[in-house]
Amino acid sequence: AEEVRATLSSLMEKCRTYGSQETSALTAVCRLYPEKAGATLVELFLSLEDPDSAQSQWIFTTLASIAPDLTEILDQQIQKAPDASLPRLLELVHLIMDERMAPALEGLLDHKDYAIRSMAVRTLGHLKCGKSVDRLGEILLDRSWIMGKKMKSLQMDAARALAEIGTEEATELLARTAREGSGDLQALCNELLE
Repeated sequence: AEEVRATLSSLMEKCRTYGSQETSALTAVCRLYPEKAGATLVELFLSLEDPDSAQSQWIFTTLASIAPDLTEILDQQIQKAPDASLPRLLELVHLIMDERMAPALEGLLDHKDYAIRSMAVRTLGHLKCGKSVDRLGEILLDRSWIMGKKMKSLQMDAARALAEIGTEEATELLARTAREGSGDLQALCNELLE
């Protein structure tokens, strides 16, 4: 892993524009050693300050090309990442579209930051992970006495995620909320069922 990291660092130092000629050797190393390169690239991706830089764009594109090999790396990163890195990690999870990421995402459904929770809910819907229907259903059906705007928004996200998943169980939860819910959430569930 250290040899691949050192090789990538050395090659990146020579890149100025991250055009295809400059990155051909980098890309080859990443494709030869996707797991080792993936770990390095994920760490670099999280540390970059300018997400629109040529380097950032190259890293994102390369991570997309080695996506099947990133699941374990991203799972580990989510477990140990500082809160500030979670949105970018969730962006990568969204990119790789691997249902095996569901348990790590479900772990974020109780995160203290509603924005992180919301991103995790939306990503679970995007992954169309049927195994996550129960957890999303808990959010959708939460009937706390004190319901703030953030929780209501999270419930709306959960409804959309369940509609995206589209399993019979997900549809039943939406139908139940359409019958028994109230306000905007009930209206959204009715709309999603049409």
